[in-house]
Amino acid sequence: MATFKVTYFAMPGRGEVLRLTLEVGGAKWEDNRVAMEDWGKMKAGLANDPVFKFPWLPHLEVVEGGSTVVVSQSIPALRFVARKLGLDGSSDAEKVLVDSILIIYDDFLKLYVPITFSSKPDEDAEKFLKGLETQGAYLERLLSHSKSGFLVGSKLTAADIAIFVALREASNNLTQKSKLKVDLSKFPKLKAHHEKIAAVPKIKAYYSK
Repeated sequence: MATFKVTYFAMPGRGEVLRLTLEVGGAKWEDNRVAMEDWGKMKAGLANDPVFKFPWLPHLEVVEGGSTVVVSQSIPALRFVARKLGLDGSSDAEKVLVDSILIIYDDFLKLYVPITFSSKPDEDAEKFLKGLETQGAYLERLLSHSKSGFLVGSKLTAADIAIFVALREASNNLTQKSKLKVDLSKFPKLKAHHEKIAAVPKIKAYYSK
């Protein structure tokens, strides 16, 4: 059985979707959280580190059968975890759709994470909301053809988890840092999807800790 170790800052950011996917997939995993003030010293020591492929986070280590796979890019790491845990779709058509939705997730992430550190949070929040108008319409269209309520196929995939995390964390960032809010009323199917994923027992338990 594979064991996983996620190294990331003590914040959601790019690490949260990996953490939640591992939790939902029932993986044996370690959540290694790095304090921001410790990162500079840690990064300086990575130049000759044989484990870290690239000097940035998140960093994923997977040990299985005596061998170790290391991934230091967030989306490839998420795809790898999804494949290992069977959360990447049930057919070739589903797998490529999951991958496509993860690109939408990454687009969201690039818009909402900067709000945390922004000197102009309202302006950056506006950029996210404009992105949501476009991408939300795509997701609404996908869900209009879904009989299961999931984004892909008939069961939960990493695509559902990623979009849930993006909307959850974006909502938190906007609420905490700006005067604006995420409003999904224009996207009723996406809103229902968000509520459906939030109610998944392992996800509910994860956020109840």
